[in-house]
Amino acid sequence: MAQSNVYSLNVVGYVNVTYGTGFTLVSTPLNNANNAVSNLLANVPLGSTVYKFAGGNFVLNNLDEDGAGWQNPTDDLSPGTGYFVRNVSGTPYTNTYVGEVLKGNLTVAVGPGFSLVGSKVPQAAKSQVLGVNPGLGDSIYRFAGGNFVIYNFDEDGAGWGGGPPEPGLTEGPDIAVAEGFFFRNVSILNNATFTRNFTIP
Repeated sequence: MAQSNVYSLNVVGYVNVTYGTGFTLVSTPLNNANNAVSNLLANVPLGSTVYKFAGGNFVLNNLDEDGAGWQNPTDDLSPGTGYFVRNVSGTPYTNTYVGEVLKGNLTVAVGPGFSLVGSKVPQAAKSQVLGVNPGLGDSIYRFAGGNFVIYNFDEDGAGWGGGPPEPGLTEGPDIAVAEGFFFRNVSILNNATFTRNFTIP
């Protein structure tokens, strides 16, 4: 028997992200049924390149300038993954991400050394609000204006420091919606995961 008072708690929407000329560090803000680069970045300018980071090296994926498509069309860009987009067109481009807001117990794995990551939910907030779990000596590297801004979780227990002054830096630097960032894990106290229990009222 069908019930009229059954509601879906799935929230779907879209997020517009502008890739400037050159490099932009992003993270997929919504979960799509198909998180492959050929679907999420189907209309970016020809000649664009996606740079993912794995095993201490960048892995490049090029969008052919002659219209042949992505070099690796099934490359996964699921939420939680950070990646650079290089726009060589000379003109900023706005990409629209469409999908579902993830909820529940969300985790992002970080290995030793550098990991390129992002929040799994489309929310602008302090890094620790987004689930970043730093240990002493760990760092966050944000990318802005073609340079990295580094924030350190102080080894002497003083909390976050570095980068430009920010209100409330005790909870980490501000992370924008769909922003990717490097996390440098040097602490044996870090449990190598970011965990966020995200609910939708």
